Amino acid sequence: MILDPTNLVSALRILLEDRAMLLLIFAQSLLASPALADDGAMASSGLRSEATLAQSTPSSGTKTSERTRNYRLGAEDVVNITVFGEPDLTGSFTISESGGLEFPLLGTINVSGASPQQVTELLSLALRDGYLHDPRVTVSVEVFASQPVQVLGAVSEPGVYHLKGGTSVIQVLSEAGGI
Repeated sequence: MILDPTNLVSALRILLEDRAMLLLIFAQSLLASPALADDGAMASSGLRSEATLAQSTPSSGTKTSERTRNYRLGAEDVVNITVFGEPDLTGSFTISESGGLEFPLLGTINVSGASPQQVTELLSLALRDGYLHDPRVTVSVEVFASQPVQVLGAVSEPGVYHLKGGTSVIQVLSEAGGI
């Protein structure tokens, strides 16, 4: 079935009548989300292979830090930053609407679209440059707020849900009460 994007009313009617199509479009929007995008050509096209999807889908024994490795930070996310041996540089920080992270000594650093690992490396390099001899920095996502997904249609609780690192389509649909 090919949807003509110029005829929105017709497309919506078809979507409302066909739950399978709604689920497919929802799944595609989740997979194309920058929160779960991988580096490389498939991410730039908004598509991911089944193998990549399986890797990002958490198993029951997966640690949160492993699930969030591909998560891309954005506005209103809250990160926990620990600088070993430096309590004044350790704490929870909210990313601003413009994607900035206000960090002691360094000022505002743009972290929008970066992974927690990339922010770890960025902070380590910046702190090493004139502030600390060998900074040991860890960054983890405390609150996932920048990647909202709207679930509509034949679910018990339609509404806005926020993607968490490695969130699968099944997990979001389960939160919404299934189809």
